[in-house]
Amino acid sequence: MRMPEQRHDAGQRPVPEVIQIWALAGQTWTLTANQGLYSPNSAAPPAGPTALPVGTQLVMGSADGLDNDGDGQVDEADEMVYYTLKGIHVEGIGYTGNGQELRGPGPDDLEQVLLPHTDLPEP
Repeated sequence: MRMPEQRHDAGQRPVPEVIQIWALAGQTWTLTANQGLYSPNSAAPPAGPTALPVGTQLVMGSADGLDNDGDGQVDEADEMVYYTLKGIHVEGIGYTGNGQELRGPGPDDLEQVLLPHTDLPEP
């Protein structure tokens, strides 16, 4: 798949994105492929955004600064079942990626998920 040119023209603003995986507590989820998802700490346009590197670990819900379960409490122990990746993508271009969790020593113990692809039309 060919990745579109990443530009910040008019109408191609950086859009915040929060990706969450709900799984057993105590796992380690890692970004294993990424096209078009960038660090939320990227420089402002017109500078180009900084890609989230493959190998980036998702943050456990008890340390991600979010109220994941909607009970009004942030980063509590029962939110350890959420794994969060914060990023930005360029409006109108979107992103794709994979995340995985290795649960044991064998090849059958690898769990993978396809991260969403977002391609928002200009309003």
